[in-house]
Amino acid sequence: TDTRIAIVKLLFLNNMLALGIDIGASKVAAALVKSDRILRNVKIAYQHKTVAGVNAAILAAAGSVVGKSKIAGIGLGVPCALGKNKKILACANIPALNPGEIAKVLGRTYRTPVIIENDVKAAALAELKYGIGRKTKNFVFLAFGTGIGGAIVIDGKLYKGTLGWAGEFGHTKMPMEWEKIASAQFLRTHKGKDAIDKLAQNIAVGLLNITYALAPEYIVIGGGLSSLCDKKFEAKVISTMKRLRISSKLPLPKITRSRFGENAGTIGAALLPSIA
Repeated sequence: TDTRIAIVKLLFLNNMLALGIDIGASKVAAALVKSDRILRNVKIAYQHKTVAGVNAAILAAAGSVVGKSKIAGIGLGVPCALGKNKKILACANIPALNPGEIAKVLGRTYRTPVIIENDVKAAALAELKYGIGRKTKNFVFLAFGTGIGGAIVIDGKLYKGTLGWAGEFGHTKMPMEWEKIASAQFLRTHKGKDAIDKLAQNIAVGLLNITYALAPEYIVIGGGLSSLCDKKFEAKVISTMKRLRISSKLPLPKITRSRFGENAGTIGAALLPSIA
């Protein structure tokens, strides 16, 4: 209810704890969070990608980090396209997930509001409040892992588009689906230095397309593959973008790694109850 959410926001102002849950395609991460600090966290892989298997992993992860702690709210970051009023439209990489049902179970278990948001949009909120948002209010957040997720921040707010699901860059076609050639899916079938070089090129093409569409000041890279984004890899990406852009006068966005790495999703999810 509105009253319960108002109480939750008041508790957050007093630095209460929150539970952030980041649901991925192969595992679930959960963290007990205070402000931008993770006090306890855990990652649990799915034993079976069935409804029961996925839900069991989520509940086990939550129980592992909460323990006997008092929490003010729960944020659930889901790898799904969300429409208006956060209606679940598609969970492409984990179709067994039923976010609404598991949110109800978590709410009953911990007697606190549970707020659902797209996982990468949640991660972008962490960057906006505690990371790159201190430098700019206009950026694109991209999470590279099993697939590619995206979020757009304009004037300090998440931009979701009229239909509610803006930022699904991973499913753009170039001519193949971008996440098939610029994520862990690509590295499963391509090995060696040449594969890394080709991956950098594929990522660069996608980043350039995003630049043409949105011209953000920054592009923030997160997700499980963000560890690849060292200075050498970043230089390959930027040199390809410079080579392919329509003019050398066209400015390119600054590219930076997420301050929180793979933890951006849980920290951002933990923020959700305080801004609902």
